Amino acid sequence: MSPLEQLEKVAPEKKERLDVDLLIDKMYRTLTHYMVEDNVPFYPDQKVIEKDALGKMRDALRSDALTVSDETLEALNGLNNEAKQTFNSQVMARATKELWQDPEIKKSFSLDNIVVVLVGLSYAMKLEKQIEDSSGKEKIFGDFRISYESRQFMGSFGGDVAVIHEHQDGLTAIVLDAAGKDINASVNKALLLGFLPYDRQIKFADIVEAEKKLLKTNFYETNKFITMALVNIGNDGYTSVVSCGGTIALQQNGSIYDDFEQSKLVFLGYEGRDVAEKDSSWTGERVNLGSGDKLILYTDGVQDFYTPKLRNRHLSSDELFRGKETKDSRELLVETARIPESLSRRDDYTVMVIEKV
Repeated sequence: MSPLEQLEKVAPEKKERLDVDLLIDKMYRTLTHYMVEDNVPFYPDQKVIEKDALGKMRDALRSDALTVSDETLEALNGLNNEAKQTFNSQVMARATKELWQDPEIKKSFSLDNIVVVLVGLSYAMKLEKQIEDSSGKEKIFGDFRISYESRQFMGSFGGDVAVIHEHQDGLTAIVLDAAGKDINASVNKALLLGFLPYDRQIKFADIVEAEKKLLKTNFYETNKFITMALVNIGNDGYTSVVSCGGTIALQQNGSIYDDFEQSKLVFLGYEGRDVAEKDSSWTGERVNLGSGDKLILYTDGVQDFYTPKLRNRHLSSDELFRGKETKDSRELLVETARIPESLSRRDDYTVMVIEKV
């Protein structure tokens, strides 16, 4: 049965969502077609940024009497350099022109929407490749050992992502879970990450500002939530955590904690309100780690399981990690991510372990 035939058999309230998913997939196929045709790499590994790529794309569209709003271009110009390295003005302009001639696309997306999705897709492809290449590997930073496992439930695209990057202030590790399914969730997470700073520690104000920029793009998924948990590690070993709906567990002295009340903020997608009324310069709740202590960042796919007898079980941090305090990072990842024979994973999952050695 073809995807379009399947659409006719689903409930009306789900049909529109599935229809949009198919249209974004069509945008992806159009974008990659022109990337291949123009010999543009899917996963650029050189830190080269095309100068004024969005401006050149705008001018190319204007030659066909197509106009992208200044507001959208201003928002997209706020993306960080990691995202901008994936921009190619010629490819995005050609793809936009073709997609704008598609009646189904034009019915559901404005010209600005198309540009935003193509920009998000360009960065999403790089992110998914980084996840694939780095998942299961360890990174050493000072006295810390960091590793993660991340798997998408269907295909190579999804809402989960783990990002580890060093900068002038030290290191920032992020685990994020974006709303939506498959490729549209991947676009959602790519846009939010693209609006976060990449060259320094991330403050709470940066997260709120990134969400505001995401909302300005008017991407249709932004009325849904994004959960995020992050850890900042300073060059001096100072460690702090921030949770925007994400889950962080602490294994320390044989006990397990996940109650960082001072850092629990409202999910992104709901105006990023700081319910703890933290100062905008706040970089998170400090955590003093000793040798062998671990911070574990994970998405709800690690907790939620499906069984015939119990349709949805939400495992607590204590259930997930009890008795594993002596495991090193790699062993803990493998045991946590392993799926018992009687259970089947029903969601993307990501688990990251930051261990003080």
